[in-house]
Amino acid sequence: MEVGASVGIAICPTDGTDPETLLRAADMAMYRAKEGGRGSYRFFSQTMETALRARVALEEDVRRAVVAHDIQRTTSL
Repeated sequence: MEVGASVGIAICPTDGTDPETLLRAADMAMYRAKEGGRGSYRFFSQTMETALRARVALEEDVRRAVVAHDIQRTTSL
């Protein structure tokens, strides 16, 4: 059996001062570490949160466009 770990690191007070904020920052950093492969670690940076917010906004915009029929599915052969 082989065990691997990816670690996200958040530092107080730079990345937050309360447990919830620090945990959220460390979680974002952990997911970025997982993208780097097994056995890696990443420190939280504000760009991670900015990118996450942009992605969430884009997903919400696409959902609204689909509901409003501004985006339609087409089939191509």
